[in-house]
Amino acid sequence: MRMPFGKTRRTLWVLAACAAAALPACRVVNTPPVPLDGPGCAGGLLAEHPDGRFTLHVINESSATPKVDILVCIDGKTAVHHRFAVGDGHNWHAFVFDLAPGPHTLRARSVKGGAHFEQEFTLGEDRRWARLQYWPPGRGRPTDSARAPGFTLEIEDRPMMFL
Repeated sequence: MRMPFGKTRRTLWVLAACAAAALPACRVVNTPPVPLDGPGCAGGLLAEHPDGRFTLHVINESSATPKVDILVCIDGKTAVHHRFAVGDGHNWHAFVFDLAPGPHTLRARSVKGGAHFEQEFTLGEDRRWARLQYWPPGRGRPTDSARAPGFTLEIEDRPMMFL
């Protein structure tokens, strides 16, 4: 069924107005992380692999620490060693690795952010996506440690959505 020209134009105006109104709220400033020198993990480097089965999104959620150093070790190897800007709060970066199925250990540390984290996880045969978030004091942590800054890790079996 074909719309009359008037309805088509009105529909376009409504869509344009909605897009213009939502644009500032949906603006994403994705500042790339800055690689850091210095000591990493004892086991050497874990190379990124564009066709890997494990995608790790790293995010700084702290406006109190707008630029935070994050070192991530997976199975004792340096996977990520960068400084992450908080940006406008929607600033994440993906790192892709080809991890084998089975158990793995992820350790994260921030000297400037004063936080450390360790979690074991197991991968199956399918691709997985993870989100490692650095949180400021009082946010994103269990209530028993709500005053300390820290990390949270979520792993899913489908690509993650970010707002």
